[in-house]
Amino acid sequence: HCLRLDLSFHKRHTPGELIDRVDGDINRLGSFFSALMPRLLGNGLLVIGILTLLMLEDPRVGLGMLLYTLFALGVLSLIQRPAARRWADERQASAAKFSFLEERISGVEDLRAVGAEPYALNQLLGLLRSCLEKTRAAFVVGSLTYNLTNLVYGIGYAIGLAWGVYLYTRGQASLGMAYLITYYIGMLAGPLQGIRSQAQEFQQSSANLQRIQQLFDLKPAVGEPAA
Repeated sequence: HCLRLDLSFHKRHTPGELIDRVDGDINRLGSFFSALMPRLLGNGLLVIGILTLLMLEDPRVGLGMLLYTLFALGVLSLIQRPAARRWADERQASAAKFSFLEERISGVEDLRAVGAEPYALNQLLGLLRSCLEKTRAAFVVGSLTYNLTNLVYGIGYAIGLAWGVYLYTRGQASLGMAYLITYYIGMLAGPLQGIRSQAQEFQQSSANLQRIQQLFDLKPAVGEPAA
């Protein structure tokens, strides 16, 4: 697709940038999608199984944990969009860095001839600083996924523990049943953390998808003649 675009496109985008965008973004997407379905399907089935068992033990607890799970997934979905924007900015800064490096390395003899090495290094410093700032911002926003899901899990576990104690003290559940309910609620942490990890990877993959789509949206100004 890029080879069919006009010369003006290749003047605006250096080979270093295109290598990072085409090769880098595609490799990251390949790594993500190769592990997406097995992990997501496994964690999803485990969550459904735990919720089903909780429903069988006590429909009220099962319904409460279902609402808790939906709330946790809703929190993940809310963070996805702003985090994806930060990762897109990080990928753009990375492409600009590789574009600069490719151009300056290929012209290193000319830079040395005119004594422009300090100037080029100063430009590189600015690009590296921008890359650092964008990467740090992306990680900070992306880490909200981890922090908020842990907070939601802690709240849900406390509510489940309190409910088990309440049922036991009221004589509506045995000690074993109260422990079982608490244990099942604790088991929800594992698959939800797995889904959270996939959500963090999806944030970066969403940025890669956006950048790839931007390339596909570009059309050559001069069309090919009809055969």
